[in-house]
Amino acid sequence: MKINYQSIAGMFMPYSQKEQDDMVTDFLNKTEDISVQGTIKAIIVPHAGYIYSGIIAAYGYKLLREKHFEKVILVGPSHREHFLGVAEEIVDHSVEVQLPFIRNVLPKAIIFPLVYGEIDFKILAKIIQERMKTDDIIIVSSDLSHYYPYDLANKLDRVANQSIPIGDLETVRTKVEACGITGILALLTIAKKLNWKGKLLKYLNSGDTGTDKSSVVGYGSYLFYEKI
Repeated sequence: MKINYQSIAGMFMPYSQKEQDDMVTDFLNKTEDISVQGTIKAIIVPHAGYIYSGIIAAYGYKLLREKHFEKVILVGPSHREHFLGVAEEIVDHSVEVQLPFIRNVLPKAIIFPLVYGEIDFKILAKIIQERMKTDDIIIVSSDLSHYYPYDLANKLDRVANQSIPIGDLETVRTKVEACGITGILALLTIAKKLNWKGKLLKYLNSGDTGTDKSSVVGYGSYLFYEKI
């Protein structure tokens, strides 16, 4: 599916495609190499403006470089419209900001966006699995805690960083703050069913990547893989 991501260009990311590509390449080159002892199945990445969360997202996307995935199932929450269920035609910045990264690391992959509104995470998990094939990658878009002072945000997001990789559904459901919590829970449901392992790749908040520590947003990148 072709998505018009230019609706947020100039706000969340540079306007021109060349500037987007240059920025994404710079992020990817600055991230550390992380080894994976298994087959990559999914990543969770943030969706804020590139100057704040791009480097954190790059930790997830760098692992996809030179990999072959037939299709990207791109899952993100709707921030613009309230609706019930999942929309395959509505586009939101939660998925739009991922497109330059995907274009650079998986240029041949088909992108299948799933933007969700109000929906039970178990139903969303079922919808994702119905569309998922062996050679596909799931990308879940979500930021973490919003607008807390720096130290409190770190404390709150530490719960996410501990519970998401181990697939602790109950803790994530009741104690983790994230705008894409439904997508995260759906992925954890799939990971538990298919016995995927999780790993925290990188965490920072906007107080680390920006200058204001009085009211920050948390960003985490996580990997899920099938152990060899």
